[in-house]
Amino acid sequence: MRGDLETTVDGIIRKSIDAGAMPGCQILVAKDGQIVLDKSYGRLDLGASSGAVDESTIYDLASMSKVCGTLAALMKSYDLGLWKLDDQVEKFIPETRGKAVGRITMSELLYHQSGLPAMLNIFRIVLDPESYDGDPFKYSARDPYTVKIQEGVYGHKNARLRTDIFSSEKSEEFSHEVAEGIYASDSARFEIMDAIYNLTPKSRGKYLYSDLNFCLLMQIQENLTGAPHEDWVEAAVFDPLGAFSTGYRPLEFYDREKIAPTEVDRYLRKQHVHGTVHDETAAFSGGVQGNAGLFSNVDELVRLFQTWLNGGVYGDQRIYSEETVRLFTESKSPTCDRGLGFDRLVSKQEWGISPKTYGHTGFTGTCFWIDPTENLIFIFLSNRVNPSRDNKAFTRMSPRNAVLKAVYDSMAK
Repeated sequence: MRGDLETTVDGIIRKSIDAGAMPGCQILVAKDGQIVLDKSYGRLDLGASSGAVDESTIYDLASMSKVCGTLAALMKSYDLGLWKLDDQVEKFIPETRGKAVGRITMSELLYHQSGLPAMLNIFRIVLDPESYDGDPFKYSARDPYTVKIQEGVYGHKNARLRTDIFSSEKSEEFSHEVAEGIYASDSARFEIMDAIYNLTPKSRGKYLYSDLNFCLLMQIQENLTGAPHEDWVEAAVFDPLGAFSTGYRPLEFYDREKIAPTEVDRYLRKQHVHGTVHDETAAFSGGVQGNAGLFSNVDELVRLFQTWLNGGVYGDQRIYSEETVRLFTESKSPTCDRGLGFDRLVSKQEWGISPKTYGHTGFTGTCFWIDPTENLIFIFLSNRVNPSRDNKAFTRMSPRNAVLKAVYDSMAK
């Protein structure tokens, strides 16, 4: 790789931060088992008084959690022979027996071909219907829809969270932190999952990316192993890798100042989200969900990705069988560009990226890509949704793609 890669990346990130694309970020590039770039940029939050991003900063991975958390756990249970790709959901989740969701197969969930919608209308589940009239949100601002959720979406100004499944005080019943001053009971996640169990899939077999696929997959993993998801993936994957800062509900273990904040939520949580998961479905499930909720940094994630690149081995630890790693990292849907849980980067082959490259992106401004042909790992973590998801600068500057292209340019023959 050319020696000017770091200088090129420095310039891309400096311009992106100056343009407001993100407050800061972490980037790591590894080639042939060697780290060639590992650098932190900018600050945790907007403003000069915010702390600087460093190697210990923890980021909300958003949908990277689907792969780094849920899939990582499922691959381990697959290794143990606990499930097969053609198994149906109802085999593992009794509540779905006799329902349409119960007939979906594991491979359909992993390929995002279940026919389930992209997400739940979380507002209808978590808001008290007695606190507002009509709908919880509208697509134009007019009284009483005056609380901006995001560009073109406005919430009812009187809407309040339900008090039967959420509380402003932590207790034995309300033990799961949603955000500062908001705690969920076990019933909150039960109601979210029950809403998924009772959906009617449409166009099964066709690609439609859905958070709900991985909510079901996490529930299946818990039912299979009898352990909470966060405990299983920690014991089976992260601890053997020495990835002790990677996990869910990071405020239970680390100071808030170590964690990059995300969005200012003016509607549901009414605060700057910091240390709790940004994604609403995961947050109101109590912080742990199959689609989101995992926090980590580049120096720990690279251990998991190198394990996959090594065929299941990291150092002297065998985490997965070689056969399991090959199946999940090499399989591709016959009808779309998705792998078994992984996204497959096939749109940038003109940069020299192999069609075998796999990885995932995250809504908060994260991504990773593993190119087995080049023996390359690329990780980019940021909090581009701070302070708002309506961040046109991130889209305009496209720092994830710009840095990735710079990496491949540095390898050009």
